[in-house]
Amino acid sequence: KQWYQRRVRVVKGADGEEHALKLSLRGRGIVCYPPTGYTEADSKTDKPEQKLKINWVYGYRGRDSQDNIFCLPSKELLYFQAALGVIYNPVTRTQRFYQGHNDDIKCIALNPIDNNIVATGQAAGHDEKEGDPHVRVWNCETLEDIAVLGMGQFQRGVGSVSFSPDGSKLLAVDEGNDHTIYLYDWNKKTKITSQKGHQDPVLGAEFIPNSNSRFITYGKGHIIFWEIEGNKLIKKSGLFEKHAKARFITSLAFTSSGDPVTGDSSGNVNVWNPTERKIAISKPGAHEGTVYSIAVKDDIIYTGGQDCKIKQFKADLSEVDCWQLDAAAHGKVKAIAFCGEDLAVGPTTTECCSVLTEMNRSR
Repeated sequence: KQWYQRRVRVVKGADGEEHALKLSLRGRGIVCYPPTGYTEADSKTDKPEQKLKINWVYGYRGRDSQDNIFCLPSKELLYFQAALGVIYNPVTRTQRFYQGHNDDIKCIALNPIDNNIVATGQAAGHDEKEGDPHVRVWNCETLEDIAVLGMGQFQRGVGSVSFSPDGSKLLAVDEGNDHTIYLYDWNKKTKITSQKGHQDPVLGAEFIPNSNSRFITYGKGHIIFWEIEGNKLIKKSGLFEKHAKARFITSLAFTSSGDPVTGDSSGNVNVWNPTERKIAISKPGAHEGTVYSIAVKDDIIYTGGQDCKIKQFKADLSEVDCWQLDAAAHGKVKAIAFCGEDLAVGPTTTECCSVLTEMNRSR
């Protein structure tokens, strides 16, 4: 009852009558209006025995997030909405939920060695005690926590996470002013090292395939190639040379040989030489507007963009095919991921991610 009195206050209308209650829930003010015919005698301050159970989560977070859909070994799709990790079975049309976070999830990564291990990073919450941004590593079969990382270390929120190719290390990018890069040994639940990332926003971080000591970060006006040397992170900027530098580098994937493929806010797609940190092949204007997502399968590059198109390119960036999705239904294509021979698409609309079967898409 003391908790109730401390967190709830009566809101009075212009007529001086009490019309609603205002609750403070994790720092957020919520006004609750009483039912018709409510009397003070109906008031109960004890915590109820009943608990709510989530039945279905509508929507997918594509509005301000991207590259956030994964296919699990069970052929279920993994993504997130609000503070929930969602595991969706497109065959049975059922969902399972991870509920370990206490505020919105901002990023997600799948362990490349054990695809049942997931890392999710959350935004800064409103509750002083429980709202610290942090990373949670969990099992998508049991939905149980394995590790909680970074409590008290991140300033604003976790903007990106990535596992090393051997699955032992985890990168996490802070959304604070310094966009600090953190490196963790998630099995030991310890921080290995950290380093200021960039003065401008960092949109993503990914380990380079077949290397547990090299990774790439990208964002506003930059792409940086990093080397892990003991407890130090050594960074070298990518060189655009004669190629136009877009305002934002917005997406990253890798070919089978480990060459980075980037998309940017000007619609360009570039293949990089990671050793020289230079663009090896460029496709200017591959999309009309931002390239939000890239996926590579059998040396074929697939891109999704602001123009609500999914395009297919060979390794030399010659265009093979293009599929125009319904812009009214999907909006922008913010994520694409393969699930067997099917392609999962994450839109900017509030609809759930769509599964396009056997690459048969509306032209």
